[in-house]
Amino acid sequence: MNNNTTVQQNANAREDVENRPQKAPRYSEPRRRKPRALSSRQANYDALLWRLNSLPSAGKTMTVGFSGCQAGVGSTTLAANLALHAGSQLAERVLLIDANWRSPSLQKVFRVANEGGLLDVLSGELSPRECEPKPIGENVDLLPLGNLSDSNGLEMQSHMVAEMLEYFQAEYGLVIVDLPVAEALSKALPLARELDTVLLVARSEATKRQEAQRALRRLEEDGVLVTGALLNRHRDYLPRWLRRWL
Repeated sequence: MNNNTTVQQNANAREDVENRPQKAPRYSEPRRRKPRALSSRQANYDALLWRLNSLPSAGKTMTVGFSGCQAGVGSTTLAANLALHAGSQLAERVLLIDANWRSPSLQKVFRVANEGGLLDVLSGELSPRECEPKPIGENVDLLPLGNLSDSNGLEMQSHMVAEMLEYFQAEYGLVIVDLPVAEALSKALPLARELDTVLLVARSEATKRQEAQRALRRLEEDGVLVTGALLNRHRDYLPRWLRRWL
């Protein structure tokens, strides 16, 4: 076989390859993640948001406080988690206010400066417009308690509390306030009275019925509107397979 014949065969082979019907290129569509089922905790916060939205608020931003039946029931944790969850669900920004005189901790949890906070506003040192709530998450800001040296002698004035809340209601879509426990609410009482609702927090297997009843009675006698109670750290001892049959 001469060289001319070999060249011609190679040319014909290339032509056959070029004229061969080409397979359509693979198109890999982006994987669509299956929507994740809500965890029981997320579902609980969704249900709580729905219930809060159903409460009458006269067309204004809802203001809700969390107060514990006793120390250590987790009211601060619930308030913070609800704020973070609401920030991911609502179109408007959410404000979390630390008004827990006895054990302020939110500024440490979120590592923000404890300045320009609630005490600075209520003492008249700053106006609500001058204070700068710190961003702590998606769509969520924190107003810390503040670092007023004479906080023990500070008495909240109802008109200053009302003005502050009115300003923040115009700036945010939801205002959540972490309050002291019911028995130590005296300093924050003017603020608690101005809120649309206060939720009383008890801890499963730790809060006794008498303690919860005493805390509720104390809040009602102080003129605080309590519209619900939350049982924190509730455990279900039934196995899932048995729960499905019930």
